[in-house]
Amino acid sequence: MALEKQQVDENPFLGEEFLTWLWWSAETRGGVYAVTDDERIGVALDRVLEFRDDATGVRVVVRGDAPTRAPEAREALSRGMRLERAGLIVTVDEENIALTLDGPSLDLRSVKGEKPEGETFEERDAAALATLFGLTDAIDRVFRLFLRERVSANFPSEGAPELLRWMRTATDARKRRLAPTAVEAETPAPEVGERSTSV
Repeated sequence: MALEKQQVDENPFLGEEFLTWLWWSAETRGGVYAVTDDERIGVALDRVLEFRDDATGVRVVVRGDAPTRAPEAREALSRGMRLERAGLIVTVDEENIALTLDGPSLDLRSVKGEKPEGETFEERDAAALATLFGLTDAIDRVFRLFLRERVSANFPSEGAPELLRWMRTATDARKRRLAPTAVEAETPAPEVGERSTSV
């Protein structure tokens, strides 16, 4: 992953775009990547999303099951906040590995795979290292697919508009959620001194 990491170190926004691309791809393509003719890697966002607003320095952290469905995550996305860090579930060779991926650096954090097999400590340690190397290679391959799309000549006319349309759906959903219903719009406001109650 040395070449790709160098590209991210020089252009840290690429890693953050990669996380957003993974989110978009999971919702629009199913989050399964054909890295070879007979090899597939699955990636889903899970557990935590951390956003940053460059203009204000404000951070938004969303935790829990299915964080991409949380209104706070959609609102952060619709406001143009950068997805700086995300929890991922990566499926490699039928093994699910949980981790947190740092966007600006592409560093892996809190990696947790299935219990390594082996009768001795050395065997289990070797199995855990093999899982880690396999995970690093898997993310590297998916990142290469992202870069191939990102630098494609078609990206400005096809890829970018698709992403923007998807992000706009988050904005539209937020507006619909905040818009008053017809009944609410027709309900007069209580007089000063009155207490509004609901059953």
